[in-house]
Amino acid sequence: MEPVQRVFAQEFNASTCSAAADNMNNVRYVVTPGGAWCTRMFIVGALTGVRGAAGDLMRARVADPTGTFDLAITRREQSVAETLGYVTLPAFVAVTGTARLYASGSRTYASITPESLNVVDRTTRDAWVIRTAEITLNRLEVVCDVLHGIASDERIETAVRHYGTTDSNLRDLTLMLRTALGTVPEVVGGGEITPVSAQGVMLEVIRDHGGQEGAALDDVVRAGVGRGLSAPDASDAVEALLAGGVCYSPRPGMIREV
Repeated sequence: MEPVQRVFAQEFNASTCSAAADNMNNVRYVVTPGGAWCTRMFIVGALTGVRGAAGDLMRARVADPTGTFDLAITRREQSVAETLGYVTLPAFVAVTGTARLYASGSRTYASITPESLNVVDRTTRDAWVIRTAEITLNRLEVVCDVLHGIASDERIETAVRHYGTTDSNLRDLTLMLRTALGTVPEVVGGGEITPVSAQGVMLEVIRDHGGQEGAALDDVVRAGVGRGLSAPDASDAVEALLAGGVCYSPRPGMIREV
């Protein structure tokens, strides 16, 4: 599986180059102006808009400090579509997905087809900004070396040729990094996404939302999504708690801890 790339929205949205892999796996890359070759991407930002409904083509917008990523959710991404139905906007989300380029008339647009989407917190978003800025700066240093004949890198050279990269372009991309980092507090904690026990999360949710009558299943799943689970994972955890005798259903559509 291809490693995930971290790229800011401003750079990704400026992409107009698509390239084939240098092997026989039929992978196509979105090549950015800063020399990133993207197939799978990992982004974190603010989910600011969702259009469409599960089962049809849905579009969503995720903003980082430099711009907005366009997400295209097809019928194949039902887990993501279902999760989006429970997210209250705006919310910080982490998205892993596939980079795409598509044409509309004479223009080329970049988008991401998500394979997973989870609600996260501001600390996670800030940590993503810092790490993405570090990765981007290291990449731009290589672009600069290639541009001035100090180094050779076939993939970077492809980007330089396609975009006609100049020192002025590199300065603009460096300014983008400063803009992004300017939104992050001086002290940022860990913020990386860590595995959680879905059943543990959902049991806490049921306890927090339940009363004498228990908690509504739909409200429980919504709260689980708000704590970082996908909607299918939240639903599966509830079913496991019921099957394990930890919780029971006092009446249809309700759940309560035993």
